[in-house]
Amino acid sequence: MENKIIYEQSVSKRGIVTFSCKGKLLYSAYNPQKEAANYLAAIPEATQKQNVITFCGANFINEELEKKTEIENILSFEPVDFPITTESTKIHHIKTLKDLENTISKLQIDSKNIAVITWPAFIETQKDVFIEYLGKIKDILIKQTLSTVTDNTFSKLENLHVEKNKSRFSTFRILLNQVISEDMPPAVVFAAGASLAAQVKFIKPYLNKVMTFAYPSSLPYLQQVNISPDYTIAVDPGYATFYHLMKYNRMIDLLCPLSLNGSIFSLKNYAPLIFNYGSEAESKIFRNTNIIKSLPEGSVAFNLFSILKKVGYKQIILLGQDFCFIDGASHVKGGFFETEYIYQSNYIATMEDKIKKLEQSRLPTYIKDNDKKLKTDTAMAVYYNHFLEKSKDLPLFLAGTPYNTFCNKIPFLEKTFFETLPTINKENYKFASSLFSSETKI
Repeated sequence: MENKIIYEQSVSKRGIVTFSCKGKLLYSAYNPQKEAANYLAAIPEATQKQNVITFCGANFINEELEKKTEIENILSFEPVDFPITTESTKIHHIKTLKDLENTISKLQIDSKNIAVITWPAFIETQKDVFIEYLGKIKDILIKQTLSTVTDNTFSKLENLHVEKNKSRFSTFRILLNQVISEDMPPAVVFAAGASLAAQVKFIKPYLNKVMTFAYPSSLPYLQQVNISPDYTIAVDPGYATFYHLMKYNRMIDLLCPLSLNGSIFSLKNYAPLIFNYGSEAESKIFRNTNIIKSLPEGSVAFNLFSILKKVGYKQIILLGQDFCFIDGASHVKGGFFETEYIYQSNYIATMEDKIKKLEQSRLPTYIKDNDKKLKTDTAMAVYYNHFLEKSKDLPLFLAGTPYNTFCNKIPFLEKTFFETLPTINKENYKFASSLFSSETKI
């Protein structure tokens, strides 16, 4: 952030340095430290947490928090420079949101055990900018919470599935960590957003010029419109992945870790290509192999992008990647899982009206796409912001008629780009793989 606001330093009546902005005092002119202590006393619930994020400008709040033995870490978010008046191993001075997220991760802080404390007079000096910062801090904490819930829920499932799938290992092929070609065609990725219906009309004439990849949730719709992707990818060990894959009955290669539900490996139309998902069990199993490693990052999309980049793809084109609702739908044609599976269970069906009422009672969540506000939900909003951040390091592109343009941060490919592409022999661009070694000790 380019800081154009001037924060002026002065000395209080007791000889303590204080600060003002545009002639207005931000902290007490008499005793800013006592003022900070009184402020904290008025919000005891915030000081009962072991970890605190402060966004208060000067260090008066940090100094008072540092005295509290129950507080282990003070993450002082400081996009504006103020003098550091107290040196303490408890206080972490943080300049950027990325550093804040990394520090939370490094210290392994549970977001349920973090309080956020702001100094209202300081926030008011650049209200629009600082409130946007606070929104992004909230997103970081929500993402961390969702990741923790996912880890707690799915890591147990993943370990269980790896154990159960041991008997199948000798029949699996592993995805080798090597570049396929120095001259790769574009990779087209089919997500399951509601815009996919319009996007497939655009890409159909060019399918013989590109390699195609699909998330499981997009497969039933792609089969309906007679598109057979070259590959699909799955990482979620839960039932929903099996449901989507079960609805697709054409032969296809499946990029996946060992930790999928064993029922998926029983589906006869999928040929598994295994990659290392980074769990302790998988890393031990694959320690002597040249297997591709792609770690969990909250979304199957990042696993796919990571793999494609490693094998040489220089253009990854996104279709149906919306992160929002279009005419009330988050998935193409309402989503097969939503329209069929939910109503196959009497229990879930009876809950549907209650769920809708709860959804309607929530405050709507929006994401920004340039001047547009796109309606979404909390989880999609968090992953959208994460996606924008990650996209800087990936060769991602948009094409056709994307509903969400990602604030123009992802380049757009015109129709002429596809018209000039040569027809390809897809066999030349298959992933390198080998049979899993029966000699590897499990």
